Amino acid sequence: LYAALFEAADIEIEIVLTSDRFEKQFDGDFDSLTYLQYFLIYFPKTNNFLAPTDQFSRYGFIPGELSNQDGLFIQRIVSGGVNTASGYVKWIAGTKWDQNMTNLYTSITFDLNSGLANVHAVHSYSGHSASYIQPFFTYLSAQSQRESGEGIVSGGAFDARPKNLHI
Repeated sequence: LYAALFEAADIEIEIVLTSDRFEKQFDGDFDSLTYLQYFLIYFPKTNNFLAPTDQFSRYGFIPGELSNQDGLFIQRIVSGGVNTASGYVKWIAGTKWDQNMTNLYTSITFDLNSGLANVHAVHSYSGHSASYIQPFFTYLSAQSQRESGEGIVSGGAFDARPKNLHI
């Protein structure tokens, strides 16, 4: 379906088959059908990928376990009105570090009289770090968003009491 939609929109793609590198890393020097477990869509003009069946990824951010290894790229060829394909093995690069971060900026003051720490923190995510929050966060109610934010802010400090939470 995706291939047909991109073809209708005149967007050049290649279908890629690969494996979960943590279970069985794709070895381009060893022919085996067992590597052909997951589909990706490759956009040659932008050198980016899409994992069409993964709900937590998006264009340019495929699951980490499908990257940093080889994949079988299948290129469509049309010759004399006949559709065929050609396959070749190519490296699937991982997400660049500057597109995949968790940043935490904090300022801490201590109230020695009460024994409490006052923490001002800005916590930001991008890339894979945001992939477990971003797809569904905007669909949560305001109360659920706040509860999720408080859970992230407290980070295991169960006695933390956020005073001023902005998401």
